[in-house]
Amino acid sequence: MDYKREAIEYLKNYDKLKSALDNLKDEILELKVDIKSIKAIPYSDMPKGSGCINADDELVNKMFRLSRAESEYKSTLKTVNRIDKVLNNFENNNKAYHKVLKGYFIDQYTEEQLMKDFNYSDRHIRRLKQEALRAFAIEVFGIKVIGA
Repeated sequence: MDYKREAIEYLKNYDKLKSALDNLKDEILELKVDIKSIKAIPYSDMPKGSGCINADDELVNKMFRLSRAESEYKSTLKTVNRIDKVLNNFENNNKAYHKVLKGYFIDQYTEEQLMKDFNYSDRHIRRLKQEALRAFAIEVFGIKVIGA
């Protein structure tokens, strides 16, 4: 496991993960409405030329999609909550780490912009970024990172 790459991916995709939560929530609501609106199975012996998909198949497909969407929502929410918790911890205890991680990886600032904000040298910003990234990875991934 390359913890730095994983941590960078988490941070760079943070806004996308938040957006995915909203989209998944909408999809779950739509599927629940669709499932409730599926018509009962007609038991008439008269043939109808309505196509090959019956209500049972449609219901099972929607239930499967709902189950998958709920599972993805829970997993994404868990990841976003872990990231939020670590970033909030840094905001309260180490503002420099918070500002570097949020600025560089989430808000996509350049190192030059961070140098101006901090009034630090390029070398110091890079060192601070690496320290913050390692601290973030340890808090997110746990003990697995320490030996790496």
